[in-house]
Amino acid sequence: MREEYGQKQDVLLCPVKRISVVYNLKKAPSPSEPDDKYEEYDPISTVQSVADTLSSFGFHVSLCEQDENFFDRLKEQSPSFVATLAEGRGNARGREAQVPSVLESLDIPFWGSDSVSLALALDKLLTSRTLAGENIPVPLAVSFRAEEDLGKIPSLFQRNDRFVIKPRFEGSSKGIFTDSVAHDPSEMEEKIRRLWHRYGQPALAEEYLPGDEITVGILGNEKPRIAGMMRISPSTPGKEFLYSLEEKRNYLE
Repeated sequence: MREEYGQKQDVLLCPVKRISVVYNLKKAPSPSEPDDKYEEYDPISTVQSVADTLSSFGFHVSLCEQDENFFDRLKEQSPSFVATLAEGRGNARGREAQVPSVLESLDIPFWGSDSVSLALALDKLLTSRTLAGENIPVPLAVSFRAEEDLGKIPSLFQRNDRFVIKPRFEGSSKGIFTDSVAHDPSEMEEKIRRLWHRYGQPALAEEYLPGDEITVGILGNEKPRIAGMMRISPSTPGKEFLYSLEEKRNYLE
């Protein structure tokens, strides 16, 4: 990240002996909650696998769940570094920045993006506007908060014939289903209302872009490098493909 954003260009290396793995534990949603409520959270097997791998390099590793006892547990463990898998608690749009913000305030180094990057990235509309401000092409995106916003729907279909309807503040394809593409105004309104009811947050209508899904892993700040790339292609060529929640859950099929 460039120095103008307040990041140090060079990170001083320091001895790391104690590592805390911070996480949110996946659990079953209640009957009143969406079935993907805790989709982003990790099962204990994943958390333990990360801890075991770090331990194999000689580090002293502790597990630290981000729950109501998180602050006391972190203080007790007194880590010199944190491996955070945490997604944050609650439904706030800045929840992924919760753990990084705490660690930054305590001057504890951790892996992954900083709190500002994570808070921005979870809000799909703000991310789109930020990228557009840097002259990076982005699909047309419109936010729908309340009934009065629905009047914007007809004009959208004068600009494009398909839109993906998704929650504005979610990740891991939460709220994005195989039927989340709207092909006409009535479909769009129905899908927007479904998301309002299900997630209690604004819905985002985003121009549908055909083609494969590409994920790129990047390491480093001042001189970042590509760690690897993953390409997701439809099993049926020519199909209207959407990397939905169902696709991610059934990735072995």
